[in-house]
Amino acid sequence: MILTQEKNIKLIMHFLTLLSFFILIFFSVTIFYIPLIFYFICKSQDIRKNILEAVFYQLFIWIITMIWNLFIIRILMLSLSNLDLTSNNALIIFGIAPLYLILFLLLIFGPIKGILYVLQEKDFHYPIISKWINK
Repeated sequence: MILTQEKNIKLIMHFLTLLSFFILIFFSVTIFYIPLIFYFICKSQDIRKNILEAVFYQLFIWIITMIWNLFIIRILMLSLSNLDLTSNNALIIFGIAPLYLILFLLLIFGPIKGILYVLQEKDFHYPIISKWINK
């Protein structure tokens, strides 16, 4: 399999998307702006759309994670100040855990699917974000 420059850039974008979520989880910083460097360097419109999809996908997930973490901290602080902790523990387990599972699936399987599609020479677009960018 011969990788062209276009495929290499697409692979780098999907890998940076995957890497950015590990950096977000372990270091609490985001690197969504790094693909913008490639956006200004590349001339191809197809690659530019792919780069913008990766940037907005990272930014969208980062914003959702930050907002959701604010709600979790608020719920945890209220549950710690309450004397009856058993009622709030069920809310935390059944209310918060499913969203983290969904975010984890989005964070891991979205970029991995993109990497696999590029290696199989298929066209890959992030689900909702590609519709926004094409408008």
